[in-house]
Amino acid sequence: MFFKNNFNKIIGIMLGLFIIISGFCLAKIGYLDNKSDAINFYGFSIGSFSVLMAMLQFRSNNIWSKKDRALAVTKEVQKEIESDFKLIDEHFHYYQKKLTDSNIAIKLSDIHDKICMKDDKGNLIASDTTSSLKYKLDPTVGAKIRGSILNILNMFEYMAVGINQGIFDKSVITNLYEGIFLKFHRVFKEYIDHYKNDMNPARKNEIWVNYLQLANECEISLNRKNNARG
Repeated sequence: MFFKNNFNKIIGIMLGLFIIISGFCLAKIGYLDNKSDAINFYGFSIGSFSVLMAMLQFRSNNIWSKKDRALAVTKEVQKEIESDFKLIDEHFHYYQKKLTDSNIAIKLSDIHDKICMKDDKGNLIASDTTSSLKYKLDPTVGAKIRGSILNILNMFEYMAVGINQGIFDKSVITNLYEGIFLKFHRVFKEYIDHYKNDMNPARKNEIWVNYLQLANECEISLNRKNNARG
């Protein structure tokens, strides 16, 4: 940890010592007796040192800017999806569910029951053959619930794409959102699979692929932590 936090300083000290020791050795053998040789050696050494330190500083700034962007995007996403989570909790008691619950997943039939239209007998109304929907979507509350689920998934995908593109620092986002990513995936897995495979089969390998990959990595990470605890 000490080396990681002081990487630039350590490299700078080592390079400075190398230049001093090299200059001393070259002086001992008489290489720097000529004034022009001494000027060339120290000029080249100082120039190289400056370039390397500039590159290290750029690297350091880039890392911190990635972390800053990661922190900023987590706040942005939290604000964007806050009302969506409230709506989902209102209809599915989302916040009462725990990652350790064996029955955390919401069945697809229960989601359809909330978002689709029903006839007078309470049966779901089948959609027409031109629609990708199996049942007719309730245009009022049902559409809002479905929209909230999709918006959360799209925002998670946005974050995951940013990580994969090197825009956001992965460790910052996963430290803050690992449990959130995991829980949402576990809770809505049946609907996610249904949306991808049944409703959009031609694009199933494109929809939310970055988020689902990240959720799987979070799953592996959590299992590793649990195994380490024994």
